[in-house]
Amino acid sequence: MVDLTNLLIKQIAELDPEIDLGEGSNFRDLFISPVSTLFSNYQSEHNRIVNNLTIKDPTKLTEEELDAIGANFLVTRTEGDYHTGKIKLYFSEPVSLNLPVNTTFYFEDTGYEYETINKYTGTKFAMSQTYDVDGYYSTAEISIRSVRKTADGALSSKTILKSKNGVSPSPQRIEVSSSISGGTARETNSQYYTRILNSVKTSTLASESVIESNVKAQDSAIETVKVIGSGDALMVRDLLSYNSLTPNTVENFEYVVSGQATEVYSKGHQAFVDNFSQSVVSGENPNIVFPSINA
Repeated sequence: MVDLTNLLIKQIAELDPEIDLGEGSNFRDLFISPVSTLFSNYQSEHNRIVNNLTIKDPTKLTEEELDAIGANFLVTRTEGDYHTGKIKLYFSEPVSLNLPVNTTFYFEDTGYEYETINKYTGTKFAMSQTYDVDGYYSTAEISIRSVRKTADGALSSKTILKSKNGVSPSPQRIEVSSSISGGTARETNSQYYTRILNSVKTSTLASESVIESNVKAQDSAIETVKVIGSGDALMVRDLLSYNSLTPNTVENFEYVVSGQATEVYSKGHQAFVDNFSQSVVSGENPNIVFPSINA
């Protein structure tokens, strides 16, 4: 943060060393102090803008500030998704039940919380028709979602939940009836900033970091990406000799230069595969274009 008072004193002293700028001087009290006060808000705004443009530490920006910067590059923050699923409440006898929206349940082992998406109303008569082999009566399936957008917190069916604030009447058990899944975390400033930088670098996937970023963006479960190129053993492990695919392969050596490698995987020519008949390949129907394989 620039000290405006000292900055003004230094600059004026350079212009005219004869001016008295000491504590209590008229010039300092009547000019420097008021001007530095007037420009203090400007200086704060100037520092904020400079920090936003340099972004040495994106975590120091508010999400709104970084969102505005990302919009300049047509990159928007990944908002994330809630986990969703369904539960049933079980009772020892039929009851009428009313659950408001956002009634909250939690998984005791992790503390992750889930809430109802819609208001639920069930009658005593409807529940009386749901007697099961365990000796309980149940509600219909109730849709819930995770309270937070997070990649964690998926639960399989049959998992037992607890009521956070109590449900009246109190159920014997609360059970996940349809697995809770699908959640992804909202993008942090650091993650979002990395994507903004990658969008600026290139859009042609010519950079290893951009390839890695784009692959990971497809699925949050991807942890590591290895980018390989020409000459790597993994580049040829799945190649097949096209000669073994069909007996009706016609090879065109027009572009082969003397001295090129002639191994089955490195021939620099085109192969045309006859999908119809040998007579077509021999040129009797020149209007048909065949798919080519650059071998």
